[in-house]
Amino acid sequence: MNGAAVRGILPSARGGPGRPDLSLFVPDGYAPALAELSPAWLDSRGVRGLLLDLDDTLVPAYGEGLDPAAAAWVRACRDLRGVVVVSNNRNRDRVASVATELGVPYVHLALKPLPTGLRAGASLLGLPAREVAIVGDQIFTDVLGGRLLGMHTVLVGALSGAPRHPARRLVRALEAKILAGASLPNVTAGGVS
Repeated sequence: MNGAAVRGILPSARGGPGRPDLSLFVPDGYAPALAELSPAWLDSRGVRGLLLDLDDTLVPAYGEGLDPAAAAWVRACRDLRGVVVVSNNRNRDRVASVATELGVPYVHLALKPLPTGLRAGASLLGLPAREVAIVGDQIFTDVLGGRLLGMHTVLVGALSGAPRHPARRLVRALEAKILAGASLPNVTAGGVS
């Protein structure tokens, strides 16, 4: 299938005549990594609590270790605002291990983008959705789930880089196509917009 045929199948994020509005998939901001997310940007939006995705946001999807830069950022940030790890991962021990290392509560098997796990995370924070930001590496789970509940949304680059599994590669390609027409504000300390 050539590029023109693909463009005919997948609509732009901007919507327009004959095109669906895909704004539910477009985050409020983008940072290349969690550790680059600007606390000043969060403050400017009134964000008092964070829901953080696990795989490829805090820990490489195919790895065991917590990303050192992400861990340092969370530890510095958790003193200023509440933090909860919210993961779709079925492995409770994996989620609990990372959350314990960070000193924060967690929700595993969150079933994002469904609202149940995200609401549980916001409840652990004791905050309404409008004062919470979800930060993650996927638009079909993290961004969509947050948007559906009225949360602030931040997309971060995946720690693992290119996915290994063919289904994940397809999802990443669809995400790239949707985001290609979107204007993503830079929410890093050096480029807050």
